[in-house]
Amino acid sequence: MSEVAPPFGAVAFLQVPAVRTLHHLSLISVFLLASVTTAGASSPVPPDSADPGAREGDTVILHYTGSTDSGEVFESTREDGPRGIVIGSNRVIPAFENGLLGIRAGEQRRIRIPSEQAFGPYRDEPGMKSRLRRASLSHRLDPRVGMRLNAAVFADESAKQATHVPVTIVEVTDEYLVIDANHPLAGKDLLFEVEAIEVLPAGP
Repeated sequence: MSEVAPPFGAVAFLQVPAVRTLHHLSLISVFLLASVTTAGASSPVPPDSADPGAREGDTVILHYTGSTDSGEVFESTREDGPRGIVIGSNRVIPAFENGLLGIRAGEQRRIRIPSEQAFGPYRDEPGMKSRLRRASLSHRLDPRVGMRLNAAVFADESAKQATHVPVTIVEVTDEYLVIDANHPLAGKDLLFEVEAIEVLPAGP
């Protein structure tokens, strides 16, 4: 595998007009916390004291299915093929990487991650949602609920430099759409059903 594919719904974000109402950028929680809760390790692999399992720096080739605490599946590798996760690379949720420590080829695990260790709580503060006029959008954009965009956000009216923030369309009408700066999985506990295909040791 020449490239490790990032999981958890990585998308190519689109550009939308600058928004000056999304303040509280520090409230957006993405890939920040590193603790982990693992549960229900279920493996057909017999114990092998000579194999310590995956360690930091190793690449774990795996299948996983991610679901919320309500049972809604938000991503699975079963159709597109296994992914590679480098433990300690911080390319995915740190709690997920930590849940892979010690895993061996052929082993299956359940990794449970509470919301505060995943994408943080859902923030309902003013400024986390904003309304955009559809007339201000590119005619090439066909907005739909659930679509992820990349919004240019200014701290205040005098700011000249924008910060680009991933947002989600949560409402669409003929005249406007509403975007939400919360991650779609914010406030949700996550469960990952993991099957390790191969563990590639870190290079020298």
